[in-house]
Amino acid sequence: MMSSREDALELIREFESGCREILISRGTSEHELANACLEFQWKFLRMLLEKKSALSCSNRSNGFNKTSSIA
Repeated sequence: MMSSREDALELIREFESGCREILISRGTSEHELANACLEFQWKFLRMLLEKKSALSCSNRSNGFNKTSSIA
C-alpha cells in the first residue's frame, strides 16, 4: 500500500506526462512546452481549489440545515 505522499507524487507525475502528451499532440513547440505545462497545472490546481471550496460550503450548509431542523 502506498502512502498518501507517494500517491500524490504519482498523480503529479501522471498529470505532467499526460499534459506533455496532449500538448505535443496539439503541435506545441518544444520552446512553448514548459509554459504550456505550467498553465495546465495552474488550471488544474484552481479547479481543485474551487471544488474543495464548493464542497466545504456545501458541507457547512448541510450541517447547518441538519442542526436547525433538529431544533
